[in-house]
Amino acid sequence: MVVIAAAGGQCGDLAANRKPKNLLYMAITLADLDYTTGATAAPTSPGTYGVSGAFKKADISFTATDGQCTVTQLVYSVDGTVTLTSVSNGAYVGTFDVHFGNVDHVAGSFSATACSQITPYYIPFTATWICG
Repeated sequence: MVVIAAAGGQCGDLAANRKPKNLLYMAITLADLDYTTGATAAPTSPGTYGVSGAFKKADISFTATDGQCTVTQLVYSVDGTVTLTSVSNGAYVGTFDVHFGNVDHVAGSFSATACSQITPYYIPFTATWICG
């Protein structure tokens, strides 16, 4: 998973079980599908992942929270791609070009370091965190 947030230091907050107030972030979840077993796994090599991809799948969401760390907006991409140009021990480098609904188009690049605590934190409604 890659997270692009409006505030830095997210991995440190995760380690302290803290969720920042008024946070805006885009979460990019990528998965390789083994068509023989149906199992999914995190990417281990560069490649292009599509929102509507069959074997290289991208799920992208945009989330906003308020001053009480409550999710106030959650939208999912409807179209687009994420291209990984480098993969190394949970660190990812790449680009994205996605659409949220009929209006919002977002494109950019990322260079994300590995953070083992990231998954439960950025999947809304699945964990309890200290707000602040």
